[in-house]
Amino acid sequence: MYVMFDQIVDCERGDRARAREVSLFFYGSVLSVVYSLFLWYCSLWSILVLFLTFCVIFLAQNVVKGSVLEDVDRPHRLWARLSTEGVEFVPSSTPAVCEWACLVGLFLGALLAICVGQYVDVPRRPYSDGLLIGAAAVFFVLLAINGVPRSAPGSAAWRLTPEGLLISPYSQYRAFVDWSMKPQVEGRGVVNLQECVVIKDSRGRRYYLPISGLPMSYVQFRRLLSFYSTHPKLRREIPSSKGVGRVCSLLDS
Repeated sequence: MYVMFDQIVDCERGDRARAREVSLFFYGSVLSVVYSLFLWYCSLWSILVLFLTFCVIFLAQNVVKGSVLEDVDRPHRLWARLSTEGVEFVPSSTPAVCEWACLVGLFLGALLAICVGQYVDVPRRPYSDGLLIGAAAVFFVLLAINGVPRSAPGSAAWRLTPEGLLISPYSQYRAFVDWSMKPQVEGRGVVNLQECVVIKDSRGRRYYLPISGLPMSYVQFRRLLSFYSTHPKLRREIPSSKGVGRVCSLLDS
């Protein structure tokens, strides 16, 4: 199940929004610290637990996403790998590890907030504020991990082959787009709380490639996909050293 939280925007606006999000994570961590001090003063311990968790998550996302954006302009040969089937894009495992760690940390923080709210605080109602906010955080985590392809740390995010594009080849949610469907990058969308490249084929079907941990921009990936969608003769060279060189040059230009 896919839940779209934002309208699809073009690649140029998507790249600008991606850069702004790094700053928003920093400001979010500062606001979380300030509000945590207020909660500590008011002795609202269950909500304090969650906001301290938010602060740590926002800081971690700010550092990791900032380093990923710095790598966008580096040579993509660092991450493009030649395999027997084609060219695989294998990013650093740090963003994926951080993303999973943040989701696990939020889940555990939500459970702790529920326990503190029910057994440490004295609720004035049959339920506490910690229970409500903790349950909302658990729902947030379950929604974030549902449906959108996620690669395991250290595995390929996508694979380009003479037959088509394979998204998250080592994930249970992997998706294949055949070249005969003339796939094109439609733009940026936020799907199940994940920032994704939205790919649309000739039948109108959409595919989603999470990009937040990938050292490439929307414009770079659009250029790559458009080139191979319109140059069928050159697809045969993809599983070769010449093919990986062309893929890197398209991403670097």
